[in-house]
Amino acid sequence: DPFGGSEFVERRTDEIEREATAIMDRIDALGGMIPAIEQGYPMAQINEASYRFQRKVETEEAVIVGVNKFRASEEHPIPLLRINPAVEQGQREKLVDLRDRRDGVEVAKMLDSLQAAARTETNLMPLVLDAVRALATVGEICDTLRGAWGTHQEAPSV
Repeated sequence: DPFGGSEFVERRTDEIEREATAIMDRIDALGGMIPAIEQGYPMAQINEASYRFQRKVETEEAVIVGVNKFRASEEHPIPLLRINPAVEQGQREKLVDLRDRRDGVEVAKMLDSLQAAARTETNLMPLVLDAVRALATVGEICDTLRGAWGTHQEAPSV
């Protein structure tokens, strides 16, 4: 058994449980998840874990095949995807055509309903589908939700 038997698994499970309980206790002490997010606690934990992992990669304590061990002897360039400008222009033209042929009043009505509902506890999926059926674009739907909810601004780390 490469993991040292069930004793290793039990020991590791106990360790994970202790760590998870400590994190949950810290979140409770901060007043719950929303206050913890507002205070930057989860992001600070993610940043710290990322830092520790990167240090392990750089010291080769953690092995990533092809990155810090067992690299290819020669570099192979990765081809970049380049979008043909004609394809981009074609998509722009399709968008203009869509906006010309759809009922703009109906789209606005659906987006207004979506924005109002987004400020409540309402299930938004039926309203999103109504907006799609009215030919609202993904960008318009996302802008509507951003208008209702704003965008996340990272708080300074704890």
